[in-house]
Amino acid sequence: MSLLGAGNVTIAELAEFERRLRELSAELQAKALANSELEPGDTIVTSGVPKLSGFTVTSTTSKIVLGWNRAPIADLKRYEVQVSTSDGFGDSDTFFTRETSWTYTAGTSGVTYFFRVRARNFIEEVGPWTTTTTSTSSTPKLT
Repeated sequence: MSLLGAGNVTIAELAEFERRLRELSAELQAKALANSELEPGDTIVTSGVPKLSGFTVTSTTSKIVLGWNRAPIADLKRYEVQVSTSDGFGDSDTFFTRETSWTYTAGTSGVTYFFRVRARNFIEEVGPWTTTTTSTSSTPKLT
């Protein structure tokens, strides 16, 4: 059945299309769950991307380490990390990771950096940014 280019579509065809779409969505979620870090019993968000929780920033003399809790979505693609020297993130760098931690080593000594993270799913929906957190780099290092 193809609904593309169809001039007239019956109610039965629409119902069948909707049923098949739900079926495929369930299959996709099951496959994504099988390939993710989620475990049976975890709450899975099936609509949209939630805000991440547990966002922390830890500084040492040579690096700034960000961490957060795993996003509770089966179709997680990656996390988006933004770094800026201003709290408005107008001039920021964006990095992507599949991990629940990320290390920043490119800071300039004495500069305060602003960080935020959000999750992104496979259809490129993004969750809200975490609360902005700051840290000041103490060792200039570019890696």
